[in-house]
Amino acid sequence: MKNLKILAIFALLAFSESSLYSQIVPEGRTRLNVQECTKLNKTIRDPLNTALEEWVMSIEGNGFIKFNMEKMQNAPDLETVRPLLGMSAPNSFVVTNESESPNGKDVTFVTAQQYYNGILVEGGGYIQGYIGCVTFFLNAFILEDINIGLTPGTTKQQAITAVQGHEAGTTVSIPEDKVQLVIDQDLTVSCDYILAWKLSYVKGGRSKIAYVKAGNGAYYREDVPHSHEISAPTVDYGSPILQDWLDVPNSLIYLKTPNSSVITFDKSATNEFGYFGGTNQFLPEFEESIPSSLGAWPTSGTNGHPAVVYQAHYVATEARDVLVPFGLNFPATMYVAANLKDYKNASYDGFILPDGTSQQALTIGSKDDKTFALLDVAGHEITHMHLAIAGKSFSTTGEPSGIEEAICDIFGEYTEKNAPGGLDDWMVAGQNGHNLRNMSSPIFPNYFSAIGSNSDEHKISGPMGRWFTILVDGALSPTLGKAM
Repeated sequence: MKNLKILAIFALLAFSESSLYSQIVPEGRTRLNVQECTKLNKTIRDPLNTALEEWVMSIEGNGFIKFNMEKMQNAPDLETVRPLLGMSAPNSFVVTNESESPNGKDVTFVTAQQYYNGILVEGGGYIQGYIGCVTFFLNAFILEDINIGLTPGTTKQQAITAVQGHEAGTTVSIPEDKVQLVIDQDLTVSCDYILAWKLSYVKGGRSKIAYVKAGNGAYYREDVPHSHEISAPTVDYGSPILQDWLDVPNSLIYLKTPNSSVITFDKSATNEFGYFGGTNQFLPEFEESIPSSLGAWPTSGTNGHPAVVYQAHYVATEARDVLVPFGLNFPATMYVAANLKDYKNASYDGFILPDGTSQQALTIGSKDDKTFALLDVAGHEITHMHLAIAGKSFSTTGEPSGIEEAICDIFGEYTEKNAPGGLDDWMVAGQNGHNLRNMSSPIFPNYFSAIGSNSDEHKISGPMGRWFTILVDGALSPTLGKAM
């Protein structure tokens, strides 16, 4: 079913002329959007690594593996397949977080950090999903071919002096316990490794991270600190773990994901539609001083926001991350208007930012005290966004409108299937009981000739949605009594 769904979605992408590419891979495996650096997930991506094939259903994106669960029952905790994943010594992995899925299916998610000969590897590690005690997926970021010397030529104090020199004119205090030896890398240019000192410090009330080459003491880059493993309380998905960082531009506080690609506004206090301004509550800054294992966004107090707001941020982020590898294009920064008062729908609309510029935003309300901030709904709406950006939107009436709604439903269901906590169903907005449309059993109409030019586009999406469920799951012909 999973491979059929992937193939069918590729076919549908022809409607929007998305920029996809393929490459020759061993039979039975799928790869999408592989990063250029050959050292990232090298063993997993090796076409000659045929022994891995019997353990996996598919390999997607940068190293997202869907395992054959029958086989994995014989490989507790990955031990048997570690050499096939590039995870053998001198690599080691330390679990940094473990959380349970809220959907009652005995699903556990584990995050692990990569170390090489005991030295932390920046950006290395994996996220692993269990059902019971059996691994069913692994999102791998294994960095291999680390062939540099591991003895620093400088001391922590020399690294501190280098950073203080770079911050000339500002008093910066950096205790030695905030200096860590790491293996850093440049995946976008040279794909080389650097033995480095990583320094965490505060300048002007803001947290910073700097990197100094451990060989010669040269300051070479800085980074925006990010809060790993922040627990986002939600209503329908438990407390999923996000890896987000935050910023406070122009005195307004936002919640951001890496690269500032999702910014969420809390609109609970207003029914002001179309404007991000004065009456908004902005999501709170997360204090870096709180240990990451205890990190959580508050739902009460001065900085607290309703769980449905965090849920809106979560589903928007997951929908974007699931759909981008297929070539769907979204704005560099995606804005979310969360929990808009008295708005009983979800949509994407134009909003005016405080600086007066206009931006498209995913707009989410609720009905009967149940939010529309759901994974499949978010995937549906941002697919509309993609089609609009690509100039491929269909008509707003008649059959074309129904086709676009069906395409968006399909991508919404794919989002839900491939994001943590989502259901494996064909029901649009079924996670919390909204149950807007059942793609596998549409009510009206069930054939296109019954569609009039003024029919509601959501109702007339049924034929194409049903076609897709047949393409994925198969069906029995009601007239011939044979499998289709």
